[in-house]
Amino acid sequence: MEHIYISFNNSITEFNYSLQKIISYFETGNYSEELKFNIQLCIDELVTNIINYGYPDEAEGKIEIYIDITSDKIIIKIFDDAIAYNPLDAPEPDLDAPIESRKIGGLGVFLVKNLTQNQFYERINNKNHFQIEFHL
Repeated sequence: MEHIYISFNNSITEFNYSLQKIISYFETGNYSEELKFNIQLCIDELVTNIINYGYPDEAEGKIEIYIDITSDKIIIKIFDDAIAYNPLDAPEPDLDAPIESRKIGGLGVFLVKNLTQNQFYERINNKNHFQIEFHL
């Protein structure tokens, strides 16, 4: 099993730097372009939402990403000390509504749910614990 761990403050600049490290790791492996794209998209959607909406009044916080790679799956765990929020409770977007009448938001979480095989959420010790899995 391989492990990746990255920790950063809740800023887009620090996140972009951390995301590049993750992307670089997967570029060196034997992973499909589709899988690499989906991993990047899911992490980007989830962490950007945490940074933009999870810390009111520009409060400082810490975000951690743990990635475990086994022979049959990639498990990505994102921990943050932002306000409690379970992305799995987000309402599904109305994809049948005309674009101009759709509510803003919700599409990123919808994509994460549809691009990953499993998703889990828990709130433990005042931290959000969100896990997604990609099966290989």
